Amino acid sequence: MPEHSSAGAPCSTLRLLGRWQLVADGSDVELGHREQRLTALLGLAGRSGRLHVAGLLWPESTDARALGSLRRAVLQTRRRSPGLLEVDRLSIGLDAHVEVDVDGVRRAAAAAAAVTEEEIAAGELGALMSRLVGEELLPGWYDDWVVPEREHLEQQRVKAFERIARRALEERDLALTIEAARAASDIDPLQEAASELAIRGYLERGDLGSALREFGRHREAMSDELGAPPSRAILELVEPILAPPAPVETPPQPAHPPPPPPSAPPRVPSPPAPSGPAPPVPAHAFAGSIGARGAVVRLLSVAALILVAAVAVAGVGSDRDGGGADPRAGSTRSPMRVLRVDGAIRAGQMVVRPVEATVGRAAFLVWATLRPTRVRLEVDAAGPNVVRSLLVRGPHGRHLVLGGLDPGVHRWSATSPTASTVSGRVRVFDRPAAAGDDSVVEAAAPAATPPPAPTTSATPTSPPASSPSQPASPPTATGAPAPSQQPRPTPEPSPTARPNDPGTAQPTPVG
Repeated sequence: MPEHSSAGAPCSTLRLLGRWQLVADGSDVELGHREQRLTALLGLAGRSGRLHVAGLLWPESTDARALGSLRRAVLQTRRRSPGLLEVDRLSIGLDAHVEVDVDGVRRAAAAAAAVTEEEIAAGELGALMSRLVGEELLPGWYDDWVVPEREHLEQQRVKAFERIARRALEERDLALTIEAARAASDIDPLQEAASELAIRGYLERGDLGSALREFGRHREAMSDELGAPPSRAILELVEPILAPPAPVETPPQPAHPPPPPPSAPPRVPSPPAPSGPAPPVPAHAFAGSIGARGAVVRLLSVAALILVAAVAVAGVGSDRDGGGADPRAGSTRSPMRVLRVDGAIRAGQMVVRPVEATVGRAAFLVWATLRPTRVRLEVDAAGPNVVRSLLVRGPHGRHLVLGGLDPGVHRWSATSPTASTVSGRVRVFDRPAAAGDDSVVEAAAPAATPPPAPTTSATPTSPPASSPSQPASPPTATGAPAPSQQPRPTPEPSPTARPNDPGTAQPTPVG
């Protein structure tokens, strides 16, 4: 039977969205990191067996040590918050009076499944939407039992938001349609159905600018994460907006009648020619006419020379301008990038780097270019090897903490079905590391192909395509490659060293 009765137990609230928080009778209850992990696991998984809970919380320990850590965590929790746990000999769980905020999101997601069947009135969509909106589940926690629950809860939210947006679009509630579709896109930017619903809502409202911004955001996410263009359904929505406007045809103007021909001027009779010999022309008249003609000839010669020089200069300038012009400068380009049909999929690259080592444990940073990818990290130990698997989804990689390691230098190796294997060595101390100690002995990662030397040719050339077998290495925080570190001798384990309980260790930033 349970070790305490739930009758008369105070009402408590356990918050797991955004951060861990326990409120009992309106006051915050402070628990240690080990007790926080215990209550969070019970809030997500419900009542479970003792051995199952101990194995999830301390996977690196033996069953006996894990059960001992569980007993100490239960004792501390019951001392600081009486009535929070319901414990018997075989199972453990939260009291029935404890409310968990994740349960409210799960109930709202289940209710959203009936939205498309019109079992929920249109007026209740807004209230259902407010129950689904919330923060991420336990951000910063990377335990193996937290990550799958976080991803599953986010997928439930995305599907519920899509159903609400589709029903609101049918009811012509465009504001709720856009709000629900954007909420789904914020969780999963690659969700095409959510982006399509948001674009339809903007177009129905007549907001063409917002529709184009939503299309550009979705196209950029698809190009960065998958290297693929948007779907044909989304392209068909925005093609009428992106197409140039048709020219306006003006009606032909009526032809005006030709003007009448000008009438001939009246003919004036010429004076009669004088009879007799013509009078002689004075000599100064011939001299004046010859001088005027010479001036005109000189002016015409100068004008001809200026015209020839101008034509020559214009020809040279046009040749220079046209010689380096790009023949494709006048061509129109499509706003979308389309993948080639015969384009090859490049192999992924994986980088695993030890970032920290303390007493009995080591922390690694795992990064991959092809995501999502499954990585298996194995560390050689004195007893059975420590093996952990994780899924790398984000562009910033994943932090992984391995505990239960004996002091000394351990070899590690990381394998993945989509990337080449990397390996290295890490040093674990038998005491807290002093100032200047370096815990990382050696780390190996795939090398990147050096960039080609720049050329001085005036003709623009296209950059060489990177080899699929050698993808570029990810950028580091300082922009320079990390220097390799020299191996150090393995310290001998102390004969009086006592095993460290992983459950009593201080919490680390990586969860």
